[in-house]
Amino acid sequence: MHYPFSIDTLVLLGVQNRYWGYGIVFLLWYVPVLVRLFIRLLTVSIYSRFQLTYVLLYVACTIAEIVSILNEIFKVPAEWKLLGKDDVALVTGGLAGLGLEVVKSLVYDHQVGKVIIFDIQQPRFKFDSRVEFCCCDIASHSALKSRVDATLRLLRNENTHISVLVNNAGVCYSGSLLNMSEEAINKLFNVNTFAMIEIVRRVVRNHLKFHKNSQLSLVTVSSILGALGPKNLLVYSASKAAITQIHECLTAELHHHRKISMLLVTPGQLTTEMFKDISPSRTFFAPLVNHIALAKCIVEKVSRGESGTLSEPFYANFLPSVKVLPLVVQYWCRWFSQMDKKIPDIP
Repeated sequence: MHYPFSIDTLVLLGVQNRYWGYGIVFLLWYVPVLVRLFIRLLTVSIYSRFQLTYVLLYVACTIAEIVSILNEIFKVPAEWKLLGKDDVALVTGGLAGLGLEVVKSLVYDHQVGKVIIFDIQQPRFKFDSRVEFCCCDIASHSALKSRVDATLRLLRNENTHISVLVNNAGVCYSGSLLNMSEEAINKLFNVNTFAMIEIVRRVVRNHLKFHKNSQLSLVTVSSILGALGPKNLLVYSASKAAITQIHECLTAELHHHRKISMLLVTPGQLTTEMFKDISPSRTFFAPLVNHIALAKCIVEKVSRGESGTLSEPFYANFLPSVKVLPLVVQYWCRWFSQMDKKIPDIP
């Protein structure tokens, strides 16, 4: 069943108007106190249990706002140059879906000087002159290594370097572990996981060796299924769980490099071709994620040098915590979401 709005709409409305909410909470507590003082009809303490509820609520809102501000300060560098014509971006899987929209946002919204696309598909349209296409099967380690090394050498000869790396390429095959072919399993991990490892290793090594004092933004497009996978998407979910952990551990390893930002993207079901055959359910709680809007949000965060995790829709921020709940609650969550009924087991 589809709804005209979702819980994300309500959350966004609440966040955008939270200061009005703070004011209302304050007035609900403060005005009655002033009135009672003025008419001298106090029969109980000013800080009665009813009024104390509002005091505590207001204090909680204040603390939450302070933590939110501190978090914004922590994840965005004090000094970071916005994206522009001097930047070079490398996007894997940039010919369709989310990757294509990231490329468009880099080129047209932020006027990036050069965007390099790695993709196994051939382009079906003419690119902007600032976009370079490299046909590359990233499932092949040898082809990927030679392509990345050649790209890095060419950029060094041009006295420039990769300042934005978006690991977006991915494939998805459905089926149970027992029925999925070895070839499909290997390709899933080669594309979704091992390619990301190889590209990041080579780009970061090159950056630290030749451009240590320059900015570098690393973006890893994972999936919320890496936190809680459905039935018959075991291998895909495992490959996404792997790159999520790789990204988080790498963030800790590179934390002392202040010129490197790390952004992890864990979306729910996107409005792209990859999951077009999966009909969504419970769309009030789990709406589809508009991949165009998500791409713009990703690039905006990259431009500001923001690190951390971008999870959409709203429920994706809390889904990992399901694993620490009692087993019966976990089963209830899976039943309610209908996540185990959507993916067929294809032999």
